[in-house]
Amino acid sequence: MNPFIQKALSASRRFPPKQVIFKSKVEDAERTQWHISRDAKTGSLQTNDRLRVMIDAEGPDGKLTAVLRDVFAIGDCAVIQTAKYPATAQVASQKALWLAKRLNRNDLHTTRFKFRNLGIMAYVGQWKAIFEGGKGIGNVSGRTAWIIWRVSDSSILGGGNR
Repeated sequence: MNPFIQKALSASRRFPPKQVIFKSKVEDAERTQWHISRDAKTGSLQTNDRLRVMIDAEGPDGKLTAVLRDVFAIGDCAVIQTAKYPATAQVASQKALWLAKRLNRNDLHTTRFKFRNLGIMAYVGQWKAIFEGGKGIGNVSGRTAWIIWRVSDSSILGGGNR
């Protein structure tokens, strides 16, 4: 977890109700102490499947959850609450492209982010690599995978450091 994210968002906040999308009716939302929702395992910010940052609070009837209307999180500092994607550049890149398109088209409300695994590559040394393909591509290892790794466009696969 990035130390900035960990420290800057550790305190509770009061969020103006107009900036929050509540999942259910919240009594006295302005006085409630909200916290940025965190993934229990990684400490990452939790988002919904539209990449909006989630907040939570303890209410009289249990845990309350809501989503910040215009605050989004992508990359290593954020995980989607309902999905477990690998922490790779490929996921972050797809999130960024998806969110940019949705904001530019003003159609964020019509679709949800879905990750499309295009494959993962890693160099393991001595002119060898491994390639785990996405759907229908298959797995390759050894010198053949190294050749694929060397000639591939890293922006296509979100792949390895050369």
